[in-house]
Amino acid sequence: MRCAHGGRSSSAGFTLLEMLVVVAIIIVVSTMSLAFLSLFSRGQSVKEGARIVQAAFAECRQMAAAKRQVHFIHFPMFASSNGNVYDRMVFFADSDVVLSNKGVCNKPNGNGAGDRRDEREIFLPKSVQFLNGSPPTSSVFNSPMPGGPQSYWPYLGFRPDGTIQLPVNSSVQDKSMNNPATSTNGTQAKSNADIVLFRPAGPEFMAMDFVLETGKIRRMCFFKQ
Repeated sequence: MRCAHGGRSSSAGFTLLEMLVVVAIIIVVSTMSLAFLSLFSRGQSVKEGARIVQAAFAECRQMAAAKRQVHFIHFPMFASSNGNVYDRMVFFADSDVVLSNKGVCNKPNGNGAGDRRDEREIFLPKSVQFLNGSPPTSSVFNSPMPGGPQSYWPYLGFRPDGTIQLPVNSSVQDKSMNNPATSTNGTQAKSNADIVLFRPAGPEFMAMDFVLETGKIRRMCFFKQ
């Protein structure tokens, strides 16, 4: 004998109102998650750029030691719709036959002068750039370079002994982030760093300090100001 029970059946579905509430909650949680991930990824892109620069230093240093020849990392200027930017690195070997040009990263001109470009072009993550003044009076480094990248390229030379060679006859100086304040003071870190990576559309930047004697990145400090 079957008995009828009052109340809602256990097999009954959700009401329209309940479904709308669940959908609304999902939308809110998804929106908050996407916003958080977006903020997180912005900082990560600058940090990834710093790791790329660090790896480029190591690779160029190894090439110089293996081939017993000075190798350069050149920081070319790229003209884009948003203006002139520095967003890449290019490797060169010091193969200039003009003795007076040895140790200087020169544009190859097809007549034996200039250095050989290794087919190695390394890009920073999208929207990340090297901090720069107003081309062509300054470079990716803090100190200005006479003539700018058009006539005097911004570059670093890596010698076979592992040391870094600063551009010849330029005002580029090796900076130092040894002051403890550079770890917490973004303005001071930016002015004392050798290289700074930043996002034009955001407050994040990475201050980087290299050592001439070892050819390595000594310190990296991330800021969001």
